[in-house]
Amino acid sequence: ADENGLGPRLGPMVVTAVLAEVTPEGHGTASRKARGKLSERLGDSKALVSHGDIALGEAWTRALVERGCGRPEMGRSAQTVDELVHAVSAEAREVLRAPCPKGVEAQCWSSDGESLSAEPALVKTIHADLDKLATKGVQIVGVRSRIVCTKRLNDALGQGRSRFSVDLHAMEDLILAFREQAGAEVHAICGKVGGFGNYESAFGPL
Repeated sequence: ADENGLGPRLGPMVVTAVLAEVTPEGHGTASRKARGKLSERLGDSKALVSHGDIALGEAWTRALVERGCGRPEMGRSAQTVDELVHAVSAEAREVLRAPCPKGVEAQCWSSDGESLSAEPALVKTIHADLDKLATKGVQIVGVRSRIVCTKRLNDALGQGRSRFSVDLHAMEDLILAFREQAGAEVHAICGKVGGFGNYESAFGPL
């Protein structure tokens, strides 16, 4: 679990987690950097995607959704940007829009002018990468993102919770949801949050 958008002055905080079934061999695979050609598609997102070129990130998301790793009720085929976002959102469409003032939802949620950009060949390559990871003991079974809008960030601030606290609590929510999905304890690896050195006093859902 890690944040992939900490919430600038305008825009949401986005926190994403991926659930994998891992064999003893797979623990070694998951703890090492990707090698060979795979390293061109799996690694530090800051080095692989950018604001102007998100095709690779989109391809991973589409491949995972097509494999049933997204929200079950959204199906396995996302034909639009809107469908893809909601296929991996931890919260339903109506929950995400609940804080929106009447009549201005489009400011945040309109997908006019947006389209999927990853070529089918790239999505096919990612499927092959996922197959290869599975043979090495890492089977991806879930992906979810918490999207925390500016309104909710401001509400949290009014309650004395910083963006870093919201970030941590979103990670906790995702981990607990995956534990329920797995029906077992999960081993969670999370990105470092802000300047926290001691997390115990900052935990929320956990």
